[in-house]
This record gives sequence, structure tokens and C-alpha cells, in this order.
Amino acid sequence: MSCRMNVPLAGMVAGCVLASFSVPADAVTLFENPFDAAAAQTPWCDPCSPSQPSLAGTIGGRVWDTFTLAAPSTLQSFRWVGLRNDPLTLGVNFEIAYAPYNSPVFSTHYDLSSISIVNVNTNSERRLVSLPDIVLSAGTYWLTVYGPSVLEKHTWWGQVEASGDNSLLQYVGPDPDHPSGVIARHQDARFRIDGTLNPVPLPAALPLYGTGLGVLALLAWRRRRRALAVG
Repeated sequence: MSCRMNVPLAGMVAGCVLASFSVPADAVTLFENPFDAAAAQTPWCDPCSPSQPSLAGTIGGRVWDTFTLAAPSTLQSFRWVGLRNDPLTLGVNFEIAYAPYNSPVFSTHYDLSSISIVNVNTNSERRLVSLPDIVLSAGTYWLTVYGPSVLEKHTWWGQVEASGDNSLLQYVGPDPDHPSGVIARHQDARFRIDGTLNPVPLPAALPLYGTGLGVLALLAWRRRRRALAVG
């Protein structure tokens, strides 16, 4: 809807206010830990597997990292980077929580067929999954994406970020669901979240709308009063 000046003023204001809440939002990048070619890169196993004998004491290895939303948002997709030799035959699990191993705000499983994969180079691939419109308030959250079994390795690239919070944590132990320890890796996982910024709910705008109508009514009353005085 366009705001046209050839309609009554009060109707124009009402139409413009309502139109501002009816235009669908375009998808934007809500949060990203981007690739930095100059940064130290590390593929963290998430989980590790018995096929990695040097990591026999740290089977599990679930990785968590933070993301921050500057405004209320709807999360629509998530992408991350891992090693190309990850089997992924069992798919991945994905969780969002207020803290690692806390009650999840959102949790689901993705089969391999629902993961879009693009080869980045000879070692890495970018993975993408669609999210079912997860609505979150502004704030900081934790997320993890991991292989559902310690029998199948899954990796998640991390890097030291000069402008990041480097909050990546790797939990270790034979049981990923009940870790025996945690290691602060001082890196950020490479991932991106896309979605839409949520508009201010209409009720929150009603006081502003009412104030505008009141001003218009006052101006109309003054015009009528001046017209009567002249007449």
C-alpha cells in the first residue's frame, strides 16, 4: 500500500501506519561468524569417534557457541562449515538454548537428505538446513549442531576471530549427553543464521497512532474556530 496525499489526512495516517505492518520482511543475515583467511582455523570434532585413536579419552566432543540477536527475529536457516570427509549418514542434531546443556529453546534432527552441501575447497564443505521459523527475542543464545552418534565423526570448523567473542566450548567425555569436562577453545565456530527482523507488534504502535489522530483533530478544530470567527 502506498501513502497518497489526495486522501483525507486522517485516513492517510491510518493507512500509512497499517501499511508499515503489512509489508512482508525480506530475509537478512541475523548473525554470522564469517571466514577469515588470516585467522587460525581448527576443525573440532563434534562428536569425535573411535576411529580417531588419539582422541580416545575425549569421545563425545560436543561443541557449543554463542550468537546474539540485536532485535526480535525469526530464524529461517542455519549454515555451518565442516570437513568434507564427515560421513553424515546419520544426519545431525541441532539445538538452541540459553546455556549449554540447558533445556533447549529449539531442538530437532535433520536427515542427510535435508542438508544442502556445497564443497568449499578440498578439505571443507558448507552445510545448510532450513529452520521452521523460530521466533526469538533480542539477546544472546547458545547453539550446537552435532552428529547423533559417537560412532560417526562430525566436525565443525572454528577460528580465532579478532572481532568475535571467541566463546566456543567443546564438551568431552565418553557420553556426549553427560560430559565429564569442558574445554574453552578460544575460537568462534563458523556459522551463519538468516531470517527476518520481526516488526513491532501493532498494539505497541497504537499510542503513536492515537496521538497523531489527536493532533489532527486539534488542528481541524482550530481551523473551524478561525473560520467561524472570520465569518
